[in-house]
Amino acid sequence: MDINNYQPISLILVLHKLLMKIITRPNEAAVENQLTPNQASFCKGYSTLDHLHALNMAIKKCHEYNLRLSMLFINFQKTFIITFASSEVAIDVWCGVHQGDTLSPKLFILCLQYVLNGISWAQRGLKVGSQRLPYLAYADDIVLLAHDVAELQSMADNLSTACAAIGLKVNVAKTKWLSTKDARHQLHLCGKPIERVTSFIYLGQLLNWPRDHNKEISRRLAAGWAAFNKCKLFFTVLRIQMKLK
Repeated sequence: MDINNYQPISLILVLHKLLMKIITRPNEAAVENQLTPNQASFCKGYSTLDHLHALNMAIKKCHEYNLRLSMLFINFQKTFIITFASSEVAIDVWCGVHQGDTLSPKLFILCLQYVLNGISWAQRGLKVGSQRLPYLAYADDIVLLAHDVAELQSMADNLSTACAAIGLKVNVAKTKWLSTKDARHQLHLCGKPIERVTSFIYLGQLLNWPRDHNKEISRRLAAGWAAFNKCKLFFTVLRIQMKLK
């Protein structure tokens, strides 16, 4: 068990939730106006399906037109370091993430959007018609997109530097990259190599190269059966009414 895969949580009072809702609701439109279409989390009319469809179409079209597609899936560390001038102060988390808080997620994506807006994305990323698609973000689940591996490296360096300025660090061990063509280049972050993979689960869907949808179907079926088996005793007991099951 790796403790870095877990983080503490804390429950909040109903009154706290109500207060946060009162504060958040009048400002929802203002928050969404600050976000770009690349960010799909906590926005009305957007879901994970939008980014998954965009990624699948990008992979399909790059394969169709024999274009290289390189994707870097960013993973951030759970521990934040707040920088004051030239000193760094570690913040110990005692209470954990507030579950059900409606304000904190929006503040986080606004902070992350501020970082992303500070990076020059001009003429970088995938070329889609007359526009460029350098990244897709769903909260902190960010994937960088580029045709050229060297360009992807430059984008990754810029993102890592910009995030470090607000105390957000990239977890190099969990950050992966995938390329649709053989690439002799090796991506690095913070002086460490990034593992290259042939498949990656992004927003709940398995993305792989070469494309094989059978693997995703098999994975979903296995996950469904695993979930059923955990509750098999409950589902198979005859004395429990069907409406309760």
